Amino acid sequence: MSLKLSENNNFFKEAQEQKDAIFMLEGYVIPFLNDFEVIDCGACGEELEYVSIRETKENIRKLNEFLCTVNCWAMISPKFLCPAMGEFLTHCHAEGDGTLDLAYLVYNYLNIKTDYLWFGTAERKWIVR
Repeated sequence: MSLKLSENNNFFKEAQEQKDAIFMLEGYVIPFLNDFEVIDCGACGEELEYVSIRETKENIRKLNEFLCTVNCWAMISPKFLCPAMGEFLTHCHAEGDGTLDLAYLVYNYLNIKTDYLWFGTAERKWIVR
């Protein structure tokens, strides 16, 4: 009997976690990401390869604040970058084309469940799937 209750509790816990993740994606993450002008994107089958936006001071500032907010980190002065943002920029600068890869940022630096997040390459929009 207690095993059955434990299984039910796990089911409800997982369902609530999925609901919370989708709420976070739909309520904050997706609207924020869709505000950027995507200049290029690519996918190979079901594998998203990149979602490029222009590297500007404003985009860097917005993404830095976004990382701090979504990951529940302390906000830092706009003059400074959180460590993850510094790593992200180093990765992007290695490409050397003056762009920022949102796909790399989303799937490597967000401390939220991204299983339901997808980028529609035809629409050039982030969506829940």
